[in-house]
Amino acid sequence: MNKVWLTALATAWLAGFQVKAEALKPDDLQGTRPNMVFVITDDNSFDTVGRYGGGALSPHLDKLYDQSLRLNRFHVSPTCAPSRASLMTGRHEFYAGVTHTIYGRDRMNLELLTLPQMLRDNGYTTAMFGKWHLGDEKPYRPYQRGFDEVWQHGAGGIGQSWPNSADFPANTYHDPIVLHNETPIQTKGYCSDIFFDKAIEWIKQNKESGKPFFAYIVPNAPHSPHIPPLGYEDRFGSKATSYEKMQANIDDNVGKIIQFLDDNGLREDTLLVFYTDNGRSHQTVHGTKLKGGKGSSYEGGLWVPCLVSWPKHLPGNVDRGELCGHIDWFETLADLAGAKVAPPGTNPWDGRSLLPVLCGEADEGWDQRLIIGHRGRWENGARGQSQYKNVSIQNGKFKLYDHRELYDMREDLGETKNIAAHYPEVVAMLQKEYDQFWADATTYMINDAHPLPSQELKNEPFHQLYLKEFGPASYAERVEEMNDWKKGGQSEKEFLESLNDPQRKM
Repeated sequence: MNKVWLTALATAWLAGFQVKAEALKPDDLQGTRPNMVFVITDDNSFDTVGRYGGGALSPHLDKLYDQSLRLNRFHVSPTCAPSRASLMTGRHEFYAGVTHTIYGRDRMNLELLTLPQMLRDNGYTTAMFGKWHLGDEKPYRPYQRGFDEVWQHGAGGIGQSWPNSADFPANTYHDPIVLHNETPIQTKGYCSDIFFDKAIEWIKQNKESGKPFFAYIVPNAPHSPHIPPLGYEDRFGSKATSYEKMQANIDDNVGKIIQFLDDNGLREDTLLVFYTDNGRSHQTVHGTKLKGGKGSSYEGGLWVPCLVSWPKHLPGNVDRGELCGHIDWFETLADLAGAKVAPPGTNPWDGRSLLPVLCGEADEGWDQRLIIGHRGRWENGARGQSQYKNVSIQNGKFKLYDHRELYDMREDLGETKNIAAHYPEVVAMLQKEYDQFWADATTYMINDAHPLPSQELKNEPFHQLYLKEFGPASYAERVEEMNDWKKGGQSEKEFLESLNDPQRKM
């Protein structure tokens, strides 16, 4: 293992305080039915938590780091929608039909059992706040996929207008229009504040119901465009970037929901999980510089922080080094909920329960599991040329990138030394496993087989919702307002200029 990283782990073990919890076996946790709060932020990574050495001012996340069980080899997908599909289904995103973030290839297969459906079927009440990004048409939206309560924006980000992936017209990070279940609502405030506040409000309302809850809090921040919250200038001064202010706002909101759980006697038996949806460029983890970033299948695109806190049953300030990822939470939560459901998949690259890892009971065979990363995002009809492009497969020790580069992930987390020539048998083994995965997964890529045709912006689902709720006159004003915007939404420059303009009318 990288010596700097090993030293950091030792420091965490020996120098830091260790919060004690009753030592349990995996079987002891089956059916314990804790409350569950998942906070997954957008397009950030280790730079979100100061404890990892990236310089972030994050007092609340630093405290959570100190109190958590840390999954130190936790992997996600390289981009937004794929990452969410894997969490929701417990398998690689391609099995859900999700191979892109736009063009309708972000729609999660309607035949699949989703994580909130599984939990709701087993007595949980469920809610989502923020970014869905798994289909904008009504049958695909979260209110139809297992969530009892939903506050969401459309598409992959507030104000986006990509083909077959468009939010409400001219939507902004400040005072956004948000879809509450099936009704568009004009809100007041900054988007992340709104999503966390609605989550707290919902938990408070459901506290006395006797049902355990699953709160899925997924702000679109700090995804670009970097539209900052207001009021953070005094904390940072004039040199702070909008991205840093968005990060600080996330940290404040994490602190706010933790305080709420503490104040209401819920923290002890709530499984609180924090991670980011994909990686980001220029990340450093305890001195190790990561290669690649978002959209890459190098570690910079796949490896992210994951903090797990459950004071009643899990120790704090503890590190776990087993290879794992978002793909494992479906089976883990099924075990905790006492759900009697078949595993979503039984291949070595499918998700598995993390209970042995959380309890420190993972056996030697755990490292034989496989994690596969693929950028996807090929043009419609160009899947065949992308089989070996920007792809990786790894077990507990070795990682194969693009079918030809081999890295020792116990010694070289920065992926600096290609050792393929020294281990041809390992290369051949991982190539064979990947080819088997590809042959199997391609049969599930239903959105590739039936891509959506391009359509006029006014026919996009969230534009139709706006028209119905607010009328054609307001819609025309909104469309005119966003004429100069790029498809990713209002830019930071446009936002800053708008601060001096009169407030737009609905």
